[in-house]
Amino acid sequence: MKISFIVEGTDDEEFIKYCLEDRLSENGHQVEYIVPLYGSKIFNDCHKHVNLHLNSYSIQRVFILVDLHKFPCKTYVLEKFGALRDNPNVKIIIVIKEITAWFLADFEAIEWVNKGSAKILKSITVHENTESLSNPKEVFNQLKGKKIKVRTLLKRKIAKQFDLIRARTRNPSLNRLLNELGL
Repeated sequence: MKISFIVEGTDDEEFIKYCLEDRLSENGHQVEYIVPLYGSKIFNDCHKHVNLHLNSYSIQRVFILVDLHKFPCKTYVLEKFGALRDNPNVKIIIVIKEITAWFLADFEAIEWVNKGSAKILKSITVHENTESLSNPKEVFNQLKGKKIKVRTLLKRKIAKQFDLIRARTRNPSLNRLLNELGL
């Protein structure tokens, strides 16, 4: 099945590329496009991207990932997408925190990447549910720093050991997406 993702930013795009894309291929899915739309563009430009993907690019399903932490409630987010929420070829996944919390959901992969860095690991607590973290980006930045290149390299290293089975048990939003993808 040809699928595309409309996401809110770089972390979202990198999670799909590094942690999901290969697993999706193994299960017969072909990721054609990952479109990052920043800020309010996720609502303003989403309709045109969805229509373009479904009608012109022969995409069979579009997944929209949107962070809830910026908005008052799930109902508000769903209402902003209007008719898209009723389209059977569009799946809106509301991420309770940030997708950065998805990377943190596999603590064992993080531990493997940081082997020998006990000081760093002591500053991060293992959360059964990474949606309970107040600021996932801040926790992630404790691992290696705030520089974009370093963060991207770290995400790639985590992805090599990332286990979707472990991670889905620690993050309900990730679990919802994986269920929708049939993984």
